[in-house]
Amino acid sequence: DWKTYRNDKYGFEFKYPSVLVFTEFTTPECAFKAAFEEIDEGDVPTRILLCVSTSLTEARNVFGSQKQWTSLILGGKPALETKTGYPILLVELENGEGLRIDVPVPLPGFDVLGLIKSSFRFIK
Repeated sequence: DWKTYRNDKYGFEFKYPSVLVFTEFTTPECAFKAAFEEIDEGDVPTRILLCVSTSLTEARNVFGSQKQWTSLILGGKPALETKTGYPILLVELENGEGLRIDVPVPLPGFDVLGLIKSSFRFIK
């Protein structure tokens, strides 16, 4: 079962597993940050993390040369993907800002990264 996350401010949407709960918050390094987590009695691992930076270059530079990046198309626009460490997607938003989508902890039984890649689209 899937839900659709839609962000009208930044103009994108994608599908994610319905077992995850969305929380939005702010941090100094991100203009917008959000987490998708499981509701659990114990430790609650973050399964998807979103961060909007001032540019795609800034989003990529957070990792320095630690990651190997591959080009792909996401929502009809050029994007970058790495699976070094844990999977990360980077895409430039319509306003020139950079969106980073991290999938730090796998969700058993779901291809979360594949679902995001296949359903991501711009809505503006």
